[in-house]
Amino acid sequence: MRKLVFISALLLTASCSVSKNEPTENVTINEKKVNTRNLVAILGETKIQSKDFTIKNAVINGNILELEVTYFGSCQAHDFICTGSNMISKSLPPIRSIQLVHYGKEDLCKELVTEVLKIDITAFAYKQVDGSQINLNLSGWQEQLMYTYSAKTIKLKEQQRLDSKGLPVEKKK
Repeated sequence: MRKLVFISALLLTASCSVSKNEPTENVTINEKKVNTRNLVAILGETKIQSKDFTIKNAVINGNILELEVTYFGSCQAHDFICTGSNMISKSLPPIRSIQLVHYGKEDLCKELVTEVLKIDITAFAYKQVDGSQINLNLSGWQEQLMYTYSAKTIKLKEQQRLDSKGLPVEKKK
């Protein structure tokens, strides 16, 4: 019986260290390699139940929202989607509420994972006209993010095939 418990514990430990998500690239933050993923934002519901995570940094570069996030896990696949409200305020510039949603199965591993998410936010533009501005209220982030649409920036959606949640679709061989 003791051998069975020991072998089960050993297999569980081994599975936690092997089955991490494959990053699209690695970046270095504070001398630590961090996974980076490309996603595409969508308009829709912004009050979706999410697993716990923390936004450590948020910055907009062109049409890309870069978020540094941390969460506990590493044994199971973790996915994110970014949604924005269809409704915008009538202020100048207008304001749109957005939400990052963290999906994941129950993950028994408790490793602190850091990822950088690069999200194509062209769907959040007030108007897809060069220079059009909108403030984004990101749930879980205290400051408003000013987004100025740029017609010159290549959309992530055009660089790779993505599904309706903005997740990469594997190429058929």
